[in-house]
Amino acid sequence: MKFFSIKILMFSGILLCFSAVFSAFAADQRYIPVEVNIIIDSSESIAPVGEEPVRWFSGHVIDGILKAGDSICIWDAGTQARIIYQGTVRDEYAKEEIKKALQSRKIQSKTADFEGALRAAARQSRSGKAQISYTMLICGSSQPSLTETAVRMLRYSKTEIFPGWMVMIAALDIGDRVQQTAAAYDR
Repeated sequence: MKFFSIKILMFSGILLCFSAVFSAFAADQRYIPVEVNIIIDSSESIAPVGEEPVRWFSGHVIDGILKAGDSICIWDAGTQARIIYQGTVRDEYAKEEIKKALQSRKIQSKTADFEGALRAAARQSRSGKAQISYTMLICGSSQPSLTETAVRMLRYSKTEIFPGWMVMIAALDIGDRVQQTAAAYDR
């Protein structure tokens, strides 16, 4: 019996050591601040899903990805796109302020000004100092009506589809960066 409890104790110690090592490697080691632009639909097309997109964004992005030093700008895309939050994440209190700003938005109109918000986000991405910049477009329908300009802006994007809503994640300034890198390579 004594031999069996020593084996369990040794096994537990080894397991504890491995879990400590693996958790150290699993931690987010990002040191470069990111710039996140969020465009959230405030038209009637998102009303049927309620606050599910806001809950997803709060948990997945605000709590899961954002770190101190990251900057975020949130556009409320209703009849006209307007900024409802802009700032730099400094601590957990700032994350709670971002969540409050998201929850304060209201359904405004029948259509959403995605193109205006995308243009504003693209201008901000080009003028920002962050090395990593991406934009998330959260819309209430599986096929939002986008103009040709907006479709061109979203050509480098990934789409996540949820029941009744979707998220398009795009690097709006990636085309310019690719061209700059190619031009630098040619020299």
